[in-house]
Amino acid sequence: MSGIDKTLCEELFAVFARACQERDFELADYLLRGLEALARRENNPSYLDCAYVLFSDSLSADHEAQVHRDSAMDFSFGNECNGPPSPC
Repeated sequence: MSGIDKTLCEELFAVFARACQERDFELADYLLRGLEALARRENNPSYLDCAYVLFSDSLSADHEAQVHRDSAMDFSFGNECNGPPSPC
């Protein structure tokens, strides 16, 4: 699928996921608000469950990394969401 074929919701979710991965939680919060607005407008919350899981897991991973920052452990994102279930 080329970038032109993606919906606004798909592209917004991709940027949201990247912000979470890069631990830019302030930006991720704004992007999550955009996803919520699209879900309300389209009456399709399919991306929201995945976004909430990803955001929560990212915050948890960040917290664990801060608590154990001196340890040699590598915390990866272990979210259960491999992408949104259906497009907006």
